[in-house]
Amino acid sequence: AEDVDRLVAALADIEAKSFQADGGGLPFRAMEFYGIEGIGKTRALNVVKEICENKNLPFVAIESSFMWKDVQDKAGLISEFLRSVCEQVGRRSESANFAATASTILENMQRQQDVNSAEHKDQFKEFIGVLVEIYSRVHFPFILLLDKTEYCPQELFEWIGMNFARLFVESKESPGMAFFFAGKGERIKESSWPRFFKKASAQYKLNPFSPEFTEDHISALPDGMLYKPATNFIYDLSNGHPYSTEMIVYELNRLGVEADAVEDHRMELAERLYKQVIRQHILEDAPDWIKKFVEIASVPRWFKPDLLKRLFCEINDLPDGFPANADAIWFTYKTAELRSFPWNLVLVTKDAYAIEPSLRKLIQKALSILHPQDSIHLHEKIKKLYSDLDSLDFAVTLEILFHTAVIAILKKRDVLAEVKSELERQL
Repeated sequence: AEDVDRLVAALADIEAKSFQADGGGLPFRAMEFYGIEGIGKTRALNVVKEICENKNLPFVAIESSFMWKDVQDKAGLISEFLRSVCEQVGRRSESANFAATASTILENMQRQQDVNSAEHKDQFKEFIGVLVEIYSRVHFPFILLLDKTEYCPQELFEWIGMNFARLFVESKESPGMAFFFAGKGERIKESSWPRFFKKASAQYKLNPFSPEFTEDHISALPDGMLYKPATNFIYDLSNGHPYSTEMIVYELNRLGVEADAVEDHRMELAERLYKQVIRQHILEDAPDWIKKFVEIASVPRWFKPDLLKRLFCEINDLPDGFPANADAIWFTYKTAELRSFPWNLVLVTKDAYAIEPSLRKLIQKALSILHPQDSIHLHEKIKKLYSDLDSLDFAVTLEILFHTAVIAILKKRDVLAEVKSELERQL
């Protein structure tokens, strides 16, 4: 509900400031939702759509294509983007004629291969002029919903802010512009967009649902009420990750499992979680080396490249992409790569790195069920690596205690006693 209130406030704000005569600042606002696959980013954009429809606000919705990410033809991508704008704007009767004019200008632009040529730039300004006139006549801001921004090439993304948006809002007759983006990372913040656009943008990281909201989520799913009594078990598996919760409920329903027999299918559900959600959905586009990197690096709650180097020395049968005897520099480089667009799988913590928390918890939950002995071995190895640091850093001590607790849980020992004993040893 809080997120919906923010969306309504943002739309009201852009409407209110779009037609101010004194023009205190450019009429531009942007909201960016980001997080791992299945966390609810597209749902957030669907809420925006519903709000726009209820308020009779026209909007343009574009989903970045997986095929875009390796395209080198910038002119072709720009044409595809503008063509989608024309088609959607032209669906409203009051703007159909102007949209047809814009389409004619676009056809002329497409004949120009060089997007930096003077002729192409003049035609593009003419196109924006028509678009501004369309929206100033209907007295609505231009609202763009862009989904899956991780597939939007950097050149195209920069063009959207530096050219498309800038020309539109700088026009004297501009009725304003609002962007709502959804993707794996913070694209606007990391872009070269004008400073004003960045200041007028807000980023929201979407996190897993709470146990209470997961219960509501389960109840709202087809046949979900049947499994509401098993909410705690389902939440323990999914960690509140919406897509995982839906997969579990779907699978239970497909198998015809009764609510009181849900826990008997723990192993089967964990396998589905690992294969279908983690590897085939969240890490769908990732090469095998990334999948393995993330899987192993998710054992510690935080890491440094040198620690990963020593941890991976213990791993056999590494996939292609891992050089023999990779050093800390290689792990530093790869960690930076996974932190950036388009992966956004690594976060920076204080003086260290961490796998995206929602993904890390999912991976560790699934693997602790499927391969408990392997999980124990990795946690013992990590614990030893941290212990060997012989550090007085409290964060290191906490990590040692954390892995002590995990090992005790997996070995079905007294967790409190094991942690107490380790803490006394550390002290």
